Amino acid sequence: MSDKESLINNIVELTDEGLFSVEKFDFDEKNFGNFCIELTSSKQVHIRFLRDRGTVWCEAGRAGEWYFIEDVFRLIGAEFVAEKSEINEFLRYMSGLLIKYNSEVMNILDAKNIDDTHVKIKKLATERALGILKTE
Repeated sequence: MSDKESLINNIVELTDEGLFSVEKFDFDEKNFGNFCIELTSSKQVHIRFLRDRGTVWCEAGRAGEWYFIEDVFRLIGAEFVAEKSEINEFLRYMSGLLIKYNSEVMNILDAKNIDDTHVKIKKLATERALGILKTE
């Protein structure tokens, strides 16, 4: 199985369940396996999994505005473990959480709630930045 196939297999539950469809899949083997997998829902909520320079993360968004999935999960009160170091484990874990909390994620990223969500996530980002500055 290729690296590309392995990545898709780890998020297949999101597409097989009909929650999302693959909108974009970029895989750059020449640049250490960097990738961007972007999924979209029928409600115009987007999820993307990214790897760049060895770091893997997930974002959720709407209309071109992206948020770290950890912030989205914090807003809905989802329990999660922020760090999963192995790529395949991370993709499977995030897929499972996105299935488990699908209705909550869709709700806060819905067109009628996105402005309020944006303000709340910016507040979380500011608090995180202030916390980092205090530890330095």
